[in-house]
Amino acid sequence: MTTSSTLAKAIRVAAEYHDGQLYEDLPYLLHLSQVNALLPKDVGYSVNCIAYLHDILEDTNMTFETLVRLFDTDIATEVETLTRLPTQSYQEYIDDITTGPALMVKLADLTVNRHINYRWGPEYERLNDRYDVAIVIINQRLDNLHTN
Repeated sequence: MTTSSTLAKAIRVAAEYHDGQLYEDLPYLLHLSQVNALLPKDVGYSVNCIAYLHDILEDTNMTFETLVRLFDTDIATEVETLTRLPTQSYQEYIDDITTGPALMVKLADLTVNRHINYRWGPEYERLNDRYDVAIVIINQRLDNLHTN
């Protein structure tokens, strides 16, 4: 069972592994906190952990095996689902996100990224167009999970 102490550990691990990385000239932990803040309040600690860890496999030297050892297979698998492989197109990456926790975190991540892109200027409009398509797909999948 994931508890508040597990969430505290996820925040510490994310801060350690993302140390020195920036998101809009601010510590990367701010981005992870923003993603977490957009999640529904009742999602549970495991989804909150996934939000804080969602970029750790893609953007740091953290391994899947270490993530499993530090947390559990369920959390690590959801984080792995949110990790875009260098060989994947963006559409393939989005197509692979099908579980409720990963969908919720990715929707929050896209919302944060989309907001920031507006502040960066028109050269990021193409990214926002891609995010808009992904947001529609993810919302449809979440709706399907809730109706089935």
